Amino acid sequence: MYGSSQKGNFFKSLLIALGDCLMVFLAMLAALASMGEKYDISSLNLAPVIVYAVTFCAVCFGLDMYSIINRKKYDLLLGVLISCCIASVVAMVYDYFFAGVSRTRMLAVVFLFFAFVILSAWRLAVNFFTIKTRGHAKMLVIEAKDIDNALARKIKYSCLNWFDSWYTQINIEDEEEFDSFLKGEFTEYENIFITQSIPEYRKKTIVAEAIRMDKNIYMLPSLYDINITKYHMVQFDDTPSFQIKPFRLTQGQRLIKRIFDFAVSLLAVVLTSPIMLIIAAAIRLDSKGPVFYRQERVTRGGKRFMICKFRTMRADAEKMSGPVLAADDDPRITRAGRILRMTRLDELPQLLNILLGDMSIVGPRPERPFFVDQFCDEIEDYDKRLSVKAGLTGYAQVYARYDTEAADKLLYDLIYIREYSFLLDLKIILLTVKTIFTKEASDGVKEAPDWQNQSAEEMKK
Repeated sequence: MYGSSQKGNFFKSLLIALGDCLMVFLAMLAALASMGEKYDISSLNLAPVIVYAVTFCAVCFGLDMYSIINRKKYDLLLGVLISCCIASVVAMVYDYFFAGVSRTRMLAVVFLFFAFVILSAWRLAVNFFTIKTRGHAKMLVIEAKDIDNALARKIKYSCLNWFDSWYTQINIEDEEEFDSFLKGEFTEYENIFITQSIPEYRKKTIVAEAIRMDKNIYMLPSLYDINITKYHMVQFDDTPSFQIKPFRLTQGQRLIKRIFDFAVSLLAVVLTSPIMLIIAAAIRLDSKGPVFYRQERVTRGGKRFMICKFRTMRADAEKMSGPVLAADDDPRITRAGRILRMTRLDELPQLLNILLGDMSIVGPRPERPFFVDQFCDEIEDYDKRLSVKAGLTGYAQVYARYDTEAADKLLYDLIYIREYSFLLDLKIILLTVKTIFTKEASDGVKEAPDWQNQSAEEMKK
């Protein structure tokens, strides 16, 4: 059964990781062999190769490349490339400072080439084998009748890379129909997604049956669900209870986060200053107006600050429209601005905001007061995301898209706050590197896709 046990997935992931290590050693042997008589098997120094292999696996883990899902080829190859490049840098640093050896740049380049080719071929083969042997998992999306839920449509039409999804509506008030559903259609699917339209008393029955049949269960989380994922067990006499901690970071976590933010942003400002000078010149040559774009945004505790970014739109972009989100192919975006948005380079000046303490490297997206007020009125618990500083990147930025609905982005932000750790910040930073090369993540707001306008009957065809 697809994803039938975490233990089974762990061993599959472990086998893939061991295969990665083996491919790294094969790549080094291939690199040495291709260099001719100057290098041979006796030249192989195992220490930096082991460092490379361990680093490669660690980066892959941070990029979620050991999760047992079918991946797009582009996403897979990009992850391998990023992991190879980072592992090469770490291995060269180790080689120079700890092994006391400075190998030729040519060998490093040749090894990087073979590592990327061999590891890519290995990962593509694993992905192909996974699809052939397991195929697409079957998922049943359950929704109440007479509910027009766009979420169910999104799941059905956006998860086809991973799931062979089927959409069904049930009459939750009809006991006979509900029992017939549990004994019939429900038994045919390994994965069950329960939408929010299903009431609690029916949801409990569905979950109980799914657990009994060893099915995977998916549900959209609420703030309550997110809260209880992190709890501490306490006792009142002999009665076990859950203690749910306040929805914020501890003082120690905030101190570590601030030290990391200051050190990294200071180093980044120094290293990227030549790039920022080139960008400033390109903006000036491309269109009239200031180089930088300053705008009021909201951070922790509702505090307002002036965010600093490179200007990517015409200087009078909101003169007629007022505050609106950028659309896909927005005519207000300049030629230089389109490139800056696609590569995220327009956000480099925010490093200064991080240095000043208004922002963090990782956190919820800094929104404008106009949108914060609007979303607080429309979306329950939206104000909870203001319990941490706004971030240059974050959970929603790497897993969602620019045009993802605010309610969905909020869930990512709340999960980040509840699950926060220093390692999670490092993982998000790694994922951000990959996101830079993913066009969909930077696209503006699009028109509603066709599936949002389809009826329940059309979805079942």
